[in-house]
Amino acid sequence: MTSSRPGSLAPSRHPLAVVPLSLLIFFLSACHGRDNNENRISPIRANLDIQNPYMGSPDPAVYMDKVSTTGDLVTVDVRLRAGSAPVSFDTLTLEFTYDFKVVQIGDVFDVNPDALGSCNAGLLCDPICLNNAAQSNQGLTVDADGKAHFLLGVSVRSSCPAAKTGRCKALTMTTCSGDPDCPHDTCDTGTMKCKAGGTVCAQDADCLVAESCDTGSKLCRSTGTHCTVDSECIVGESCVLVADTTLVTLGFIATTTIDSPGSRIELYTNPDPSKRGDCELLSNLVDLGIPCVDGNATMTAGR
Repeated sequence: MTSSRPGSLAPSRHPLAVVPLSLLIFFLSACHGRDNNENRISPIRANLDIQNPYMGSPDPAVYMDKVSTTGDLVTVDVRLRAGSAPVSFDTLTLEFTYDFKVVQIGDVFDVNPDALGSCNAGLLCDPICLNNAAQSNQGLTVDADGKAHFLLGVSVRSSCPAAKTGRCKALTMTTCSGDPDCPHDTCDTGTMKCKAGGTVCAQDADCLVAESCDTGSKLCRSTGTHCTVDSECIVGESCVLVADTTLVTLGFIATTTIDSPGSRIELYTNPDPSKRGDCELLSNLVDLGIPCVDGNATMTAGR
């Protein structure tokens, strides 16, 4: 006769082993039958309602524009309406306040490379880009009202070009009395303005600085140089205002359902002008004084 010693691997019977087969089949069908879809948790579907969308006033202004919604993620652009004339800035700071318990800032920020440059292009003039998304999403930057403060800063490096909201375009604005007054262009005797006809070329070296050789027409064309005044453009071109410029694209994520009237996401401006860190465009550390508006942006979410 054999006996099992304490601690030996004696066989044991699982509790389900004594359950009748018919009862086990009934149990499994109850778990995976027709009510299966009802037992699943539906995904969160978020929406950002900009209740007062920017309609051109104030001008200039920094404002929010909703781009897209995908599930629990809402993507927005922060844009600059430049005003009546091109502006130049070398630093951008943005500050958002939000309820971190129901909303999170996405961890990817697309800074417009056509403005201050790309943060991660690996180029000599990549701007300095800093943010505190991780800290604000954890609630480490809350104010007295329990709102987290998210800050994003982008600044050009020393000796690198600032952002400019004008582009050089051939608009035949230069006054002339004859072709000698219009290098690479001709003088329109009707308007007495230089007409940018374009120099015949075979390669970029045949063109002026800020021009390139159009391989199709074999003529020198402007490369759309960034500018704030006409003097920064070649003869025959003028500095044209780009009315709206995207500064950065970012996302807000709903982490749970949010009932109406929703949770505010505020593009924050500090009421104390002596304090930094709020929504500002600066040039040589001087605030350009452009106001920021969020249109009373409010996030809701359901299932």
